[in-house]
Amino acid sequence: MKFFVFLIQIAANILSLLIIARILPGIDFSGNWMSLVWFGLLLGVLNYLLKLFLYIVWPKAIFFSLALFTFLFNIPLLILIALTVSGIAISGFFAAFWTVIIIGLTNYSVGAIMHYE
Repeated sequence: MKFFVFLIQIAANILSLLIIARILPGIDFSGNWMSLVWFGLLLGVLNYLLKLFLYIVWPKAIFFSLALFTFLFNIPLLILIALTVSGIAISGFFAAFWTVIIIGLTNYSVGAIMHYE
């Protein structure tokens, strides 16, 4: 069941990027569907591993910052993934900032919906 939720979140990441690229200036998508799959897969796996690492190494920092500490790590992670995957370009900090917020809210919503089923 957890793997199914993970696949749904990857699909939500892909759909989020498509929508964000259309409405948010600074996010450009000019690749094919494989670029989207790689983006969603890398974002899902690296985000999971990063959260696991941060919760093990710095639990107090996450607790006292109300999880904003993990948010600050997601911005450079997103930029790094965009540099790695061809066809996706993020220009500027604020474009990455709003992209992380929208993708985070999407993943939170998907997680909440899948939890209640």
